[in-house]
Amino acid sequence: MNSSPITLGGTVRSRGPTSWLRGGLLAACRGLALIGLVAVEAAAWALVACAMALVPVGVGLYLLPVSLRAVRGLASLFRRLAADWAGVQIPVPYRPAPGRDGGPVGWRRGSSWLLTDPATWRDLLWLTLDPMGIWCILLIPGALIAWGTIGIVMPLVWKPIIEHRGDNWYAMIHVASWATAWLSVPLGVAFVVLGAWTGRLVLQGYFRWLRVLLAPTRRAKLALRVRHLAETRTDVADAQGSGSAPHLA
Repeated sequence: MNSSPITLGGTVRSRGPTSWLRGGLLAACRGLALIGLVAVEAAAWALVACAMALVPVGVGLYLLPVSLRAVRGLASLFRRLAADWAGVQIPVPYRPAPGRDGGPVGWRRGSSWLLTDPATWRDLLWLTLDPMGIWCILLIPGALIAWGTIGIVMPLVWKPIIEHRGDNWYAMIHVASWATAWLSVPLGVAFVVLGAWTGRLVLQGYFRWLRVLLAPTRRAKLALRVRHLAETRTDVADAQGSGSAPHLA
């Protein structure tokens, strides 16, 4: 039988229940880490909203490009995490940046590049939807694991709980004796295993949903491909022209 390691999410893991459980627990922890980034998303959304509100008075004209670049940086971070943590590849959809010209002309070109790129508005759609509750599913594996851990340690804590609260329930088990306390342990293990199993599913499902919003559309892919081919032909023509110059001389 082939027992070679398998690859998932950019990392190599050996087969076996221990590695499976470790991978599931790691996925659940990564889901909780992503929830921490929701606060950053909310701050970025507030910055963009503030910039748009200040456009009529002129200040927003300078603040908006800065905030949109910050959103792009945050979206790029999530694309990297999707590849590193779940093996979900999310291509970069942005149009090529214009030349870095200084002064008002360069600022206007950069602002126009950001505002006319459809990927900018898809980033803002993701930034709006994600903090509104989509991230809540990332809580499920961690909550199951935490609840299962309580059941596993119940034989150590059931007496203090009874002394302070007078009553103690773990799921459907009324924990009031050593027997019922130890009965909570296998149920706790089952919750931990369920949390580890859902950890990978939830993490991959979240990043696949992310790909729907942050990956380039078919039209954008075609436009980027056409642009790349045009640039490649230009580079080849320039190279051929420079190579033939000495012969002409």
